[in-house]
Amino acid sequence: MAPIKYCHGGKLISDFHIHAGMISFCVTTYNTSKTLDNFFNSFDDLSIEYEIVVVDNNSKDGTDEYFKNLKNSHVKFIQDKCNRGEGRSIAIKNSSGDHIIMLDADIEYMKLQAIIDQCLDVTNKNSLNHFKSNTVGVNITGASKEIFSKLGLYPPINCYEDIYIWDLANNLGILNRVHIPDDYAETIKVNEFTGTISEWRYSKGYYEYLKRWIEKSADIIFVQNQTYSAFKKFNKVDSLKKTVSSLFLYITGKIYAKLFIRIPSVEEKIIEIKDKMN
Repeated sequence: MAPIKYCHGGKLISDFHIHAGMISFCVTTYNTSKTLDNFFNSFDDLSIEYEIVVVDNNSKDGTDEYFKNLKNSHVKFIQDKCNRGEGRSIAIKNSSGDHIIMLDADIEYMKLQAIIDQCLDVTNKNSLNHFKSNTVGVNITGASKEIFSKLGLYPPINCYEDIYIWDLANNLGILNRVHIPDDYAETIKVNEFTGTISEWRYSKGYYEYLKRWIEKSADIIFVQNQTYSAFKKFNKVDSLKKTVSSLFLYITGKIYAKLFIRIPSVEEKIIEIKDKMN
């Protein structure tokens, strides 16, 4: 079945007007209907020209109905069977803006205009810009559409697709890491834990899920803003449960890796892209 693509009011994507200087916020969803009202509250006071490109992985909880009934002319909705990395790439390909900012549908950005102002103030148009804080595990990635295209967009994987593209940009010398002040945490409300530990919601199978865990070390699992260390200040009990639940997958994955599984490294992708850019 072909992907379903429409904007508010059932307009086809081809009818969506392109605006110069527009910012495209790109989002993926899967069974996130309960968090969408809070997510869209984030955009109430924006004073910029923007669109919100949402790619849904055939949700089963009425997410599609939510968007069909949504009265928001800024929204462009696409429904397709895809994992999270593929969904992000689809969103970028169907965006109309010159600048892309990746957001998460389970987050309410309570001071989004202030965050965007700060991001744009320090953004390097020739770089992939990674905005992060020491106190909250919510990252924002922004870049021109051209930069995302040069990087080959996101890899077709279910988790850590953001870390992959940061690593890739860093090795190509075009990553601009920007530290956001600690009070940034006060502008973020995590409505639901739908990150790495919940990857099964996007996964096509346990084997694919396991392969993603093999690729990253314990440092990434426990330090890089993905699990316990990132969210413990908000919900210690829930975060601890998620950390414990990840141990079996991680240990199993390390055993598989030592025995027989070899997965293409980021370095191979770097060589491929450098060849294309030269």
